[in-house]
Amino acid sequence: MPYSSNVKLPRFMMHFSYAGQAYAGVQGNPSAKIDCVQTAIERALFHFQSTKYPLRFGVSSRTDRGVHALHNTATFDWISPTDITTLVQPLNMYLTEKKEQIRILRIHYISPNFHFRRHCYGRKYVYRLGFLNESEFTNINNDISFLKKKHRYILRDITPATYNLFEKDHITYVEPPYDLDAFRKGIEVFQGQHNFSAFTTTQGRLSMILERRCPVKTMRLSLSEGERLVPLLESSPLHSSMKVYNLVFEAESFLYKLIRRITATLVHIAKGQMTVQDVLNRFDCPPDYYDSQLPTTLKPNGLFLSEVKYNEQDFLNPPLFKRDDPTVDDLDIVTMGMQEEEDDDDINDQHWQPTKDYLSIVVEQSHLNHTTAIVNSHITDEYIQEYGDKQNRPPLRGDLYMNYGTPQSGPQATCLPIGVGLSYDELTLLSCDVHRNSQNVRLFDIQTGRLKHTITGNQQMKFHRPSAVMSNARNNILIVERDYIYITEPDGRLVQTIGHRSIKQLYGIALFRDRYLLTIDSKATDNQTAENSRLLLFDPSSGQLVFEKPIVINRESEDILKEQNINHIQGKILPETTSKPRFLAVHNDNIYIADLGRSLIYGTSIRNQFEYSCTTVFGGQGRASGEMNDPSGLVIDSGGNIISADSKNDRLQIFSSNGEYKTTLKLNERIKRPSGICTNRAGTQFYVSCYLAGCVRAFNISY
Repeated sequence: MPYSSNVKLPRFMMHFSYAGQAYAGVQGNPSAKIDCVQTAIERALFHFQSTKYPLRFGVSSRTDRGVHALHNTATFDWISPTDITTLVQPLNMYLTEKKEQIRILRIHYISPNFHFRRHCYGRKYVYRLGFLNESEFTNINNDISFLKKKHRYILRDITPATYNLFEKDHITYVEPPYDLDAFRKGIEVFQGQHNFSAFTTTQGRLSMILERRCPVKTMRLSLSEGERLVPLLESSPLHSSMKVYNLVFEAESFLYKLIRRITATLVHIAKGQMTVQDVLNRFDCPPDYYDSQLPTTLKPNGLFLSEVKYNEQDFLNPPLFKRDDPTVDDLDIVTMGMQEEEDDDDINDQHWQPTKDYLSIVVEQSHLNHTTAIVNSHITDEYIQEYGDKQNRPPLRGDLYMNYGTPQSGPQATCLPIGVGLSYDELTLLSCDVHRNSQNVRLFDIQTGRLKHTITGNQQMKFHRPSAVMSNARNNILIVERDYIYITEPDGRLVQTIGHRSIKQLYGIALFRDRYLLTIDSKATDNQTAENSRLLLFDPSSGQLVFEKPIVINRESEDILKEQNINHIQGKILPETTSKPRFLAVHNDNIYIADLGRSLIYGTSIRNQFEYSCTTVFGGQGRASGEMNDPSGLVIDSGGNIISADSKNDRLQIFSSNGEYKTTLKLNERIKRPSGICTNRAGTQFYVSCYLAGCVRAFNISY
């Protein structure tokens, strides 16, 4: 029977271990002169399979050359009269006969819908480090003084390994001098959630772009005393030569060479060649800036993949996930040319996508506006792709499922929400209240709607209508008020104040090119001229203003706008003296600005070295589809489509990236004067600030 890739064969999972020094990594590398682990295992399986069907072998955690595995897993398809689960012992006998340093631990049946990476929820690595005794190390090197100086660096490297023959392939040595207390303090800096893009390599950052990986990880590290592979008596001359420690890394997934580079950084800290502050600086700054100053990766001898974690019940009843292109079974083929000593495709981080600048990696990711697009297609994007402008399409719906704050109406309202955002972990809703008796930012529990905390003004933070808010990858809160951008901890403690003496009135905030904070500075000088509006870019690492550019397009006359952008301006164009640019959103290099006064949205871009241009204008005052009345909050979906809060028309409209009207959401609850709007990463929920209802309303999006 001919093989068809559409046929679902019985699928099995294999658990196995191997000694990494014998192989060119786990996965095939055409340029390698020695076998990889996968090739050796496939050769053994084919020995016992008469039909020679393709195995579709997929490894859960790819490790680089020299890295060992106590427990790795892979899935494969199998069709043969022989029951594969009974072949564990025969396979091991075959591997031993072929002198392979691989052992099969277990084989069992799984559902054809189970995926080796997507259903994995965690991985653990152990780095065995041998801290050499200073006096012993000194004595060893004194004994070789008769050798020429140029050969000493070789002996310093190999002498400790030769000194304990049984450890040399399974431990990484740390030479004295070192400070173990400093090593432990360095570990604490890497704990928790960080953007680790500065701690991978250039090759790793390119891989993140090509394979859509998320650089933000939540990692747990611990250091404990380890044991020697061979027990030694106290009288043994080897007993005092070193002390073994196990450095344990746990996370859902890891970046290319991340563990080895972090460990090398910790060794540099222990040796006094780096400080904890150096590490913190690398978290805050572009990875390319520091690449040449980072320590090289440590040797892989002592690195072990210790555990690949699954929920056992998922083997037969796996939860569903969205299939992307390329198909999940072909992911290994796409990534075959790149080994990782620590991990694989971050498929579980589906809300990430590469930026246009191929080596620009996300430093801080805003939920309000993204420079970076989103990997998982938003429902709005899927809807537009599927139905386009078809006449008989179903409505794109929004079903209310939560109110954050007590809905109010009339002159007694005590809350006027404008800006809205989500914390980075998506557990907290952030809402700016500009009521004259409030002037604060409220934090709500995303699940229950309960008010968790309120950030109010104080002597350090003067709040004058805080109008925009967002969060970064550290869960800091960025608040825009009249004169400054304040960066705070979730509990409201001030971390940084960003401003400039030339600022008149700030509105809106977004992250641009995954590094800069973008905002609008706009203020009218009189009633006869348009507001002087400009875009500002601040570098949060230094707090400096690095770019400013007049918006200009808001001051153009009706005749010029019609001449240049007639295709997408549907409604009435109001005089330029009414201009009030107030809200903005970012997608790659494209910046969209909502002009509340003229009822227009401007599409602009900043490309290359800050070359500014206007690309489109759309909207115009009115109530018909594609027209708007005081447009306010903007958010961009995965396809670059613009969701606009049409404030005085109480609706949400969707436009293509060039300003062409697409559809209006059909909401089951009225949004009274919508202002700010944001979405979760998956694009399944919209959060809308209802200015005249005194609350934020959350809608499930579907069609």
